[in-house]
Formats: sequence, structure tokens, C-alpha cells
Amino acid sequence: MQYWTFNGEANHYWPIGKGFVLYVDGKVGYGNTYGGKTYENSTQDGVIQAGQSVAFPFWMNFYAGGVTDLRGFQDNTLGPRVCAGTLADGKPIPAQANGYCGNGSPYSYAQPIGGAFKVLGTTELYLPLPFLKDINTARVSVFMDVGQAYTNIQNFSAKQLDASAGVSLHWQAPIGPLIISLGFPFRTQPGDSEYEERIQFTFGSQF
Repeated sequence: MQYWTFNGEANHYWPIGKGFVLYVDGKVGYGNTYGGKTYENSTQDGVIQAGQSVAFPFWMNFYAGGVTDLRGFQDNTLGPRVCAGTLADGKPIPAQANGYCGNGSPYSYAQPIGGAFKVLGTTELYLPLPFLKDINTARVSVFMDVGQAYTNIQNFSAKQLDASAGVSLHWQAPIGPLIISLGFPFRTQPGDSEYEERIQFTFGSQF
């Protein structure tokens, strides 16, 4: 199997006066196969047919969601999802329109599998709070995150982008950088409610 991946990121801080600082960040991830490889044999369950183009390897898939990219959602839970198990014809059980599972799947709601294309954007405003005036190891910000993972770049749709907003505390603790975020998803897709997470924290991220 031959494949390639691309990861790109651009960000910038802008002092906008009176102690306010605006931060903007954008990320893109994309992968695909090359070399015209095709499957030589069909699988017994009929999922793969001989001559079918080799798909981008699932273990290299991109995921969205989490404290480091799209806050308000659990880590790596946004994007394409499937239900485990198979139907009578041997094909995987698809998720229903509402994002949940049926037809005898062992899961009640679809599970994330990631995709070959991912896009994320963040806008964050750091606040000049009076009680932090003489403290250079802590700062508070309000943020808005938007993004999604897709099966491939052809499946990109702005209507499927998820978004959240909230407040974040950044603290240079003695044990290392600590970020605590309170996020509120305000634009979601069917089934996302099972993966929402209001309070999140992380250690060791860049301060």
C-alpha cells in the first residue's frame, strides 16, 4: 500500500489594544493513496471487490474533537462514524439518519472511525482581567472552535462543520502548563450529543 499525508497549520497573535490579544489558528490534514493500487481478491463478506481501488489506510485517519482542537467534544469523536456488526448481506451496519444504531448493532450510537481529510479553525481572545494584572503565569480567554473530519476531501461540506464556544484558563503550574476549558457546542451533527464534554483539561500543552 502506498499513501501520503499532509499536515498544515498557520496561526498568529495580534495585540489589539488595552491588554486584549487576538489569536487565530487554522489546521488542515489530508491523506490519499497513490500508485493505482487495487485489491487482487474479493472478501467473503462482499465488502471489498477485486479490482476496487485500495482505500486510504484507516489507521492513518484524521480525527476531530478534543481539548487541543475542537473543545466541547470528547477527543477524536467527530467525523465519519459506523455501527459495528454486519447485516444479512455481509456489509457493515450503517448509522441511521439521527446518528444512532439499529438493526442489531451491539452499539446504541455510531462509533467514530475518522477520515482522510480534516479541517479546523480557532479564534481566541485573551482578556486583560484585573485580578491577573500582576500574574504572568495565568491568563483567561474566550474562544470559538470550528471543524470536522471527512471520509475524503470530496466529501467536504460546510454544512457539516461543528462549532463550539467557551472560556479557557491557561496556567503555568509548577508541574507544567495546564489548560482548563469550559466549552459549549452550538453547532452539531446527528449523534454528536453522545460525545459532548463540557469541562476539559490538559497538561503539557504549549503555554
